[in-house]
Amino acid sequence: TTPADIDEGDERSRRVRAPSYTPLSADARRELSHSIADRLGPLDAYIDLPDDAQGDPTVIPCSLAYDLSGITQDLRAGLYTWESEGQDAGRWHARFFFEHSWSRHLSGALRALEAHARAGRTAWPAGDA
Repeated sequence: TTPADIDEGDERSRRVRAPSYTPLSADARRELSHSIADRLGPLDAYIDLPDDAQGDPTVIPCSLAYDLSGITQDLRAGLYTWESEGQDAGRWHARFFFEHSWSRHLSGALRALEAHARAGRTAWPAGDA
């Protein structure tokens, strides 16, 4: 079967065509993370406390760039799975990695960005609010 033999609306068409998204390799993620960190400058680094830190003063050093590149890596892999293995596999992948990986990256990044904004360390883009 070739892509021309399959109706565009047919579920199988996603399996025949080469996926337009490719997973992000570890090297590509590292490059993306460095690029984001360069743009964020001093806003990149933040600290977090473990969820179970009941009075434990241990902090976890974190990076917004690492969080954002991790989210990108997980979402690209999910889109690749969706296109190469179908919607059910794509949905499973998206949910699994949301629950076990990128939701933590996202919540950490949002807390850090909100803290930076509250402390006046960020400038909002110009424009109508």
